Amino acid sequence: MGFPVRGYFDSGFDFARRISDIGKKDLLIITSTPRHLNIERHTISAAKSRGAKVVCISSNQAVEMSALSDIFLSVGSDENYFINSFVPYVSLCNLLITRIYERDKAAIERRMAENAKFLEGFDLY
Repeated sequence: MGFPVRGYFDSGFDFARRISDIGKKDLLIITSTPRHLNIERHTISAAKSRGAKVVCISSNQAVEMSALSDIFLSVGSDENYFINSFVPYVSLCNLLITRIYERDKAAIERRMAENAKFLEGFDLY
């Protein structure tokens, strides 16, 4: 995308260790369903205490997370099944990523071409 991106999908000690790297120049984008708020709430607080900006994507039931975040995007779902409950969050993230890509399309495509040319020497495909 033209900037460093790291995705974390776990919890526990390993998650806490990775999140400890967050600083002033970082933007944390975090999603959460109403049934998984404790770790996410603490993650937002930790990131804010280190000076990071926070965008939270959750339901309107996440009032405390809304108050902690710099930007709060509320999405909802009538689905209670585990996998289906993530569809609205993933869809919104896809829209945001697409918009970023469209804005910086030429620079991103140039960077991807440079990376592809660099990787040719490794005979990976």
